[in-house]
Order: sequence, then structure tokens, then C-alpha cells
Amino acid sequence: MNRKWENKTKLKIVTVGLKGNLTVSEIYNNYSIAQSQYYKWRDN
Repeated sequence: MNRKWENKTKLKIVTVGLKGNLTVSEIYNNYSIAQSQYYKWRDN
């Protein structure tokens, strides 16, 4: 099942990672995304 993520949601998740309050593994576990997906969003 593929989910369609809104841009504002992607931005929120990436911002959490850039602030450094959570590790990347905590982020993808909390938001149920793949680690590679987080990095793809971050690098775009």
C-alpha cells in the first residue's frame, strides 16, 4: 500500500530530523516511513 504524503507533512518530518531532537531511526519509526524515504525527502 502506497501512501500519498502531503508536502507540509513531509516538511514537518524533515524539520524534526534537521533540528536533531530525534535520531533518524526514531523519526522513521514514529512516522512509519522507510529510512530511505526520509533521506529522499531531505535531499530534495
